[in-house]
Amino acid sequence: MSKIFFKSIIKSKNNGTLNIKGKGIKKNNNILFYDNGIKVTVELSLDKVILTRCSSNYNLRLIFDKYKKTETTYEIKELGQFIKLETITSDLNISKNKIKINYDLYMNGEYSDNFIYELEWGDKE
Repeated sequence: MSKIFFKSIIKSKNNGTLNIKGKGIKKNNNILFYDNGIKVTVELSLDKVILTRCSSNYNLRLIFDKYKKTETTYEIKELGQFIKLETITSDLNISKNKIKINYDLYMNGEYSDNFIYELEWGDKE
């Protein structure tokens, strides 16, 4: 387990750009950090990335597999509701200390938005 510094950028066609940076932990192929009190876990493999965001209000899990459509759910805890999510990953680049994902998000079968997610990490800020 090692402490890391990270920089994250989320670009959305509908909602603009969000920049986040801070400290986190990298253990094996998992990266863990907090974004305004929301626990974020990024699981890396050779050709797939799983992004999980958990708070007291919701659980969100997105699976990115290049050129594939993947299904998962978005849980709204206080309402006890589950929303079906689908991601279609058009581009997925994984390197030693950076990932970049371009994907379309569908909620309950309807197009929601296009996103570009970038995460870069290292031992220096």
